[in-house]
Amino acid sequence: MSWKISARSARFITGGLIASLASFGPVRAQEATPTPSEQIAGLWSVVSVHMDQRGRTVENFGENPNGIISFDSGGYFVGVIQSRDLPPIASNNRMLATGMEGRAITRGSLAYFGKYTVDAKREELNLHFLGCTYPNWVGMDQTRTFTIKGTELDLTVPVTTAGPGVAHLVLKRLE
Repeated sequence: MSWKISARSARFITGGLIASLASFGPVRAQEATPTPSEQIAGLWSVVSVHMDQRGRTVENFGENPNGIISFDSGGYFVGVIQSRDLPPIASNNRMLATGMEGRAITRGSLAYFGKYTVDAKREELNLHFLGCTYPNWVGMDQTRTFTIKGTELDLTVPVTTAGPGVAHLVLKRLE
């Protein structure tokens, strides 16, 4: 026995099948393990920044730094880290900051942006700095090793803005 279905009936059946499948809700790839790039993409708050410098630990942004770093899915990053005790500028005009105020702000804050890629096999984050308040980094490529545990991202920073040593930047996912 053979069945003949008109084009109109085929469209009706196909439409009904699609509607039935749609009633199950959107298909999600929750079972798939996210790639390291997908794990890194997002918005992160700064938990801690410390530097191992010749056997001693230095916290250049204080015990409780303030900051946020974003890695977008298109390969761009932007970050701001600052000490929570930056002094206010007495003149209320950043262009008229005193030498001491400017020095404290320079030492207690860092902002940067650029492009990034992830090497999943080596667990490395490769950064290309397009801009930075520490001008020596502009145009520079740097590699950081990383580990992700739950909602925390731990980055090892081999090139610091505060002299020789290795910095560790711990971030917590905000999303």
